[in-house]
Amino acid sequence: MKGTWLQWPHHYQHGMTYRKRVEQTWIDMTKALQAGEKVHIIAYNTEEKNRIISLLEENKVPMKNVDFKVYPTDDVWIRDNGPIFVKDNKGNILIEDWGFNGWGEKFDSENCDAISQKICVDLGIKVINLNEEMVNEGGSVETDGNGVLIACKSSVISQKKRATRNKDITQEEAEEMFETYYGVSKVIWLDGVTGLDVTDMHIDGFMKFINHNTMITMKEDVLPSFKPSYGVI
Repeated sequence: MKGTWLQWPHHYQHGMTYRKRVEQTWIDMTKALQAGEKVHIIAYNTEEKNRIISLLEENKVPMKNVDFKVYPTDDVWIRDNGPIFVKDNKGNILIEDWGFNGWGEKFDSENCDAISQKICVDLGIKVINLNEEMVNEGGSVETDGNGVLIACKSSVISQKKRATRNKDITQEEAEEMFETYYGVSKVIWLDGVTGLDVTDMHIDGFMKFINHNTMITMKEDVLPSFKPSYGVI
């Protein structure tokens, strides 16, 4: 369970050109990560699993810390569609399964939305099913580990065409969900920009907490032109 989860790129939704363009990055990530932790790779099917194993072996990636799950996926963005591991007040590990709808129904998402449930079943971990409560992508929020959460309104409560996550949800309702299920006491909102990129400006694209009172971000004059290529084909 501990380690990094990767959904491997494939050609079944976005084609072979896309797969070939990004796949080396996943090979490089696996090679770097396996040296210090487990790497859990999600392959689209058994044929893909065997192909990935061959690729990693060709690139001289040690396989001791690499294992596989075979689940169909739509794309690679497990930070957004995958499980959120949390602890309850007794220290038990649980999985939160939030809704995922392809960044506001921009892309197919049925397979990726099911990933958290599949992982729960395979690991035998209790799941908190939030699919009917709220769509929430992992990359849309950042927490400092000390009670503060930051998010952009554009990627959580935006109601513009081709960007709707949560129809009619209010800012207060979103805050209540974050406070309940992330255990935070303060939510800081940035406006963000709907349509700037496929994620509608996820906070993780330009800001990360280093610790509970320090963050790293971009210079102000860079932000307006910042256009990450998450999922853009």
